[in-house]
Amino acid sequence: MVWLSLTQRDIILICGGSNDFNFDTGESIIDHIMEFIKTNNHTNIVLTNVPIQYDLSYYLQENKGISSFNQKLMEITKEHKQIALIEIDIDKKYHM
Repeated sequence: MVWLSLTQRDIILICGGSNDFNFDTGESIIDHIMEFIKTNNHTNIVLTNVPIQYDLSYYLQENKGISSFNQKLMEITKEHKQIALIEIDIDKKYHM
């Protein structure tokens, strides 16, 4: 496998979607992201939050899990200066 030589001038973008989100494994995803950050602390990383599933009620477990996951992403960005977070606006009018 060929690895790229990433520097502080490079950016890695990590994003995911709500259709692939499994609220039962949210913590392990955070663990994988944290491990990735630790091994790539020499470059910039941009995370995107996971949008809620607009076809479901905001109060269902799936969307609550996504909200909790997004909160953890915010905490990660506060703890690491090379990490940025792009937040997708959640329009309240879509909540059922």
